[in-house]
Amino acid sequence: MAKMTGRCLCRALAYEVSGEPEAAFYCHCGRCRRWTGSIVAALMVIQSDQLTVIKGRDHIQTYREEGHVNRSFCKTCGSSLFGFQWPDGPGTVIPMGTIEGDSVVRPTMHINVTFKAPWHEISDELQQIAGPPG
Repeated sequence: MAKMTGRCLCRALAYEVSGEPEAAFYCHCGRCRRWTGSIVAALMVIQSDQLTVIKGRDHIQTYREEGHVNRSFCKTCGSSLFGFQWPDGPGTVIPMGTIEGDSVVRPTMHINVTFKAPWHEISDELQQIAGPPG
């Protein structure tokens, strides 16, 4: 797979991902919805060593919540960037909306559907998992 690049809204921060993601999914949990400001978060998981911040490292601000993913955002424009210290391993979560161009990565499932917004209907044929995968 070719390298993917991404950035924040104000272009102060740019990153590069090398290698294949471990997973790509839509997450319906309340934390991810609040983090992305969307009804569902389109996310991919990579090994942390696959991520390289190529510009604007000093623009990263991180919200740390005990027992949950540490969520980073651009302190200038507020764009959601990365989720670090995934509870089950050394992965990094990246909101797919920050990827530039047409990524070949596509979500393959919906997770945490038990927690989806009650007025939201999932209308595709992807697998639906009640809680987190695994």
